[in-house]
Order: sequence, then C-alpha cells, then structure tokens
Amino acid sequence: MAEISFSDWQKKLVFVAQQTKQAMDKNRPFVRCGCQKKLWMQNAYKCLYCGEWYCKECAEIHFGKTVAEYRAQHPVAVLTET
Repeated sequence: MAEISFSDWQKKLVFVAQQTKQAMDKNRPFVRCGCQKKLWMQNAYKCLYCGEWYCKECAEIHFGKTVAEYRAQHPVAVLTET
C-alpha cells in the first residue's frame, strides 16, 4: 500500500468532500476528477477505499490496470435464453 503523508491525506479528504457535494447537487450531478475533467456520474469511477471519483484514464492509473485487462481477467458470464 502506498504511503501518504498526513497533510496529503487531509487534502484528499477535502477533495473527496468537494466531489461528494458536486455529486449530490440535484441541478448538475457531476464530479471533477483530480485531472480537472468534468464527469457526469455515469462516466465516473469511484474507489471503494478512498472514496475519490476518477475519469477512466485516472482510474486505470489508480486501480493499476486498464478496463480491458480487468475484463480479460473477469469475464462476464453470458446469459442465454432457455
């Protein structure tokens, strides 16, 4: 696990709180990624552990693999009609 300083952790908490406030806005539910991309909620990826929302590119860096790599490792079962 990556080490993070206390001051960096405090900054992250403030940033995640800002994202949460943005996401809860009924008039414009979007978040800004750390790279400043404006994301509609359906296009954002949230980390279960730190709570930060990411764009696809930043999420791949944060989570350590691309979407294609994840899907290759975790194939979705295909449902067939009987």
